[in-house]
This record gives sequence, C-alpha cells and structure tokens, in this order.
Amino acid sequence: MSVSLIWIKDKSERAGYHYNWGDSKTDRKLGRAVKKVAMTVLSDREDASLSPFFARARWIALFDGPSGSIQFIRNRDASAAFVVEQICRAAPSVAICGHIDHESAQRFVDAGIDLRIGPCSVPAVSLLGQVDELPPYSLDGAPSNLA
Repeated sequence: MSVSLIWIKDKSERAGYHYNWGDSKTDRKLGRAVKKVAMTVLSDREDASLSPFFARARWIALFDGPSGSIQFIRNRDASAAFVVEQICRAAPSVAICGHIDHESAQRFVDAGIDLRIGPCSVPAVSLLGQVDELPPYSLDGAPSNLA
C-alpha cells in the first residue's frame, strides 16, 4: 500500500509539526481502518523509519486516522520517560516502535495501549495499513518475531 502526504507545516502546533494527509481513496480507507497510532521515528520526514532505539528516537509521530493528520513531536529530552509521557498523553489505541525497554512497555500496557514491534527498514507510515499484522510486544520476555 502506498501512502502519500501533503506537507503542510502548521506552526501553531506547540511541540512539533502537523501535516495533513491527502484526500485520496487510500488515505480515507486508511483513516477508517486506524484510529490513532503513535510511532517512534528517526526524523520528521515522510520516509522516516522506526527508530531502533526507543529512548533515543528523535521524533514521535502521532497519526490520527479520523482527521487524517500526522503530528511530529521532537524528543527533546532523549529519554524513555519523555517518549512514554508524550505517547500516553496522546492516548493512541496503538504504539509501534522498533525496540522498547520492558519498563516503558509495561507503562503502555498499563495505559491500555496496544504495543506493536515493527521493522526499522521501511518508512514508518507504510506500517499503518499493517498494524494488526505486526507482532505484539511480549511482556514475558519472549522475543517478538518479525520474520
């Protein structure tokens, strides 16, 4: 599935950038399929991949399916606590990351956020249509398989 963004920077967003998705059939279908998703990413660009380091993810991408918008929040503290706080505050139904420590994962589970592990080798936005296919994080210590 190919997803394109219309890059409209909205300087009114307090903690990052806000972009609006295009109005194509694919975008509308994607918005209906996914409610709200948070992702830890390497940059605030369309082709940004998931960050392999949770606490050091440079950006948090918040995709809002109903409105079709994506907001990027800079990880100013470079800390797991900041990332967890921002994602929990946004209250997404799903969070996708390349790697996460056990304590942060537990906080997401406690907050009722479905935590998924995704590959860091593809654009993160390409994972939005595959959320249900991504492996869930296992709190029992068993590795998640991305095969």
